Amino acid sequence: MEASPRPWTRLKLDVDVFEGGQFEAGLRRVKTTSVSLTTLSELGDSPAARRSLYELNKACSTDIPERGATLPLPTPQPSQ
Repeated sequence: MEASPRPWTRLKLDVDVFEGGQFEAGLRRVKTTSVSLTTLSELGDSPAARRSLYELNKACSTDIPERGATLPLPTPQPSQ
């Protein structure tokens, strides 16, 4: 018997109501390292940037227990 597909989970942060106080100490620690936090828009949202982000997420998510198979990157559909 084949397992049923896992439902999609969409993670979205509402920055207008987000209260990040609990993350301040962690952000201060990160700022003392060579790690930088940025947005895709600051880096330049392009197909190449999205491909790189997909590959990074794919590599990092292999470490999540019971994650399952990685889905292929969606191919943009032409505007109709």
